[in-house]
Amino acid sequence: MPRRLLFALLAMGVAQAAVYMVRPATSYRLLAYGEGAREVGLVAAAFALLPIFLAIPLGRLSDRRSGAPLLVVGCAVQSVGCLGLAVSTTTLTIALASAVVGVGHLALA
Repeated sequence: MPRRLLFALLAMGVAQAAVYMVRPATSYRLLAYGEGAREVGLVAAAFALLPIFLAIPLGRLSDRRSGAPLLVVGCAVQSVGCLGLAVSTTTLTIALASAVVGVGHLALA
């Protein structure tokens, strides 16, 4: 297996693992802040709301050009979103960071 492909597979695995760790942790963090089920649900929905509107344009972009740059950008966007979740202290900033993670996850899919 080429070394580049191995690196890409490893990066994708880490990116997927990050999403599946960050999403439940976000809910627990909101509960620790004293937020209720409505706020947890809204923040969880923020993860998918922005990608719903960006899915077709990003898909077209991926079809027109090589998908490799989109994967790199998606990894970077997802990393920024995860960092944002780590430093967020309000429900609004957590929701915004969750939306950024969702966009990065879409670009990786």
